[in-house]
Amino acid sequence: MKKTEKKTAPSWAPSLDAERLEALKKEYPGLIRLPRVKELTGLGKTTIYSMLNAGRFPGRLKLTPTVSAWRSADVMAWIEEQGAAA
Repeated sequence: MKKTEKKTAPSWAPSLDAERLEALKKEYPGLIRLPRVKELTGLGKTTIYSMLNAGRFPGRLKLTPTVSAWRSADVMAWIEEQGAAA
């Protein structure tokens, strides 16, 4: 008999339902670069990287040694999580 594993949300989104995160991945496919992340969140570069290093912001993907991007669904989930925490 297979055990059913409950998916958990990432550490930066503790109250976000894992099913909601999957829905956001379907709704917002693709990657976004830092200027768009800043625009969507209203945060500056330093704040984004500080929060990322503290585990309070979604991780980025290194596409090349000099290019990074974020999953748009992760950023949208983080934004949604901030609204839920308020």
